[in-house]
Amino acid sequence: MNVNRLAVLALVIVVALAGCSSIDSMTSSSTPETTDTPSTTAETPSPTPTTVVKTAPGSSEWNAPQTPNKPTEDKIEDERIDGVEFVDQTDSENGSGVSNFNLAITANTTMEDIDPPDYGDVIGEPYFLIEIDGTLVERSAILDPRQDQEYETFNITVQEEGLEQFDPGTLEVKVLLVDRDSEYGDVYGVWTGTIEYNPN
Repeated sequence: MNVNRLAVLALVIVVALAGCSSIDSMTSSSTPETTDTPSTTAETPSPTPTTVVKTAPGSSEWNAPQTPNKPTEDKIEDERIDGVEFVDQTDSENGSGVSNFNLAITANTTMEDIDPPDYGDVIGEPYFLIEIDGTLVERSAILDPRQDQEYETFNITVQEEGLEQFDPGTLEVKVLLVDRDSEYGDVYGVWTGTIEYNPN
C-alpha cells in the first residue's frame, strides 16, 4: 500500500512539474520581443535656388526684338525718313559720352497701295527697326499708316539693358522704316548716325 501511494504521489508531482514548464514556455513565447526602430521621418529638402539667365547685362531682363522676315527688299524710291534726333540723353558719370538715349524719328509713313496690283489695294503696316553696330536692339510696334504725304515725329525708347551689351565708344545707330509683309520685310527708309556711348 505504501509503495502504491508513493508511486501515485510521484506521478502527480511529475505531471505538476511538466505543466509548470509548459506554462512558462507559453508565457515566454507569447510576449513579443521589443526592438528599437529608427525614426523614418523624412527631412524636407530645401528648395534649389533658380538662376536667371539674362540676354544682356543689366538690372533686369532684356529680350532681343523679333527680326523682320528675310530677306528684306529695298523699296526706297523717295527717302521717307526726314531726320532722327537723339533725345532723353543721360550723361555718363565721368562726363564723357552718354549712358542712355532715346530717338525721335521724323518720317513719312504713308503706306497706301504700296504692293503690286496683283496683291490688291493693300495698306502697309509700317514699323521701325533700330540697329546699333549691326545688332538689332529695338523694334517698334506697328505704326498708324498716314493717308497723306505729311511727316510725323515718332518717339522710340531704347532700353538701357540693350545698350549694355556694347563697349564704350562711338556707336553707329541705324534706323530703318520697314513695311511688314508675309514673306519679306520691305525697307522704305534708312538713316544712320553716331553717338558716343559710355555706361560709366
